[in-house]
Amino acid sequence: MPWKPRFVTYVPTPDKPYSETEAGKAEIARLQAMGDKDIDFSDIPPAPDSNWMTAEQARTFRMSRRKAER
Repeated sequence: MPWKPRFVTYVPTPDKPYSETEAGKAEIARLQAMGDKDIDFSDIPPAPDSNWMTAEQARTFRMSRRKAER
């Protein structure tokens, strides 16, 4: 069975917002201000070329030429 990535999604609710403390708000502001060049990737191991064996080209969206019914 091919490997499928798993994504974790967090949806804030009124009783559990993203950051409840000033430290959390400061951390979010710091991360939002961070540029790509500021991210340290040194602890991530390089991906082997075998990862590309199962790669697929993105499928593009085609609009339907059928008129919408009213």
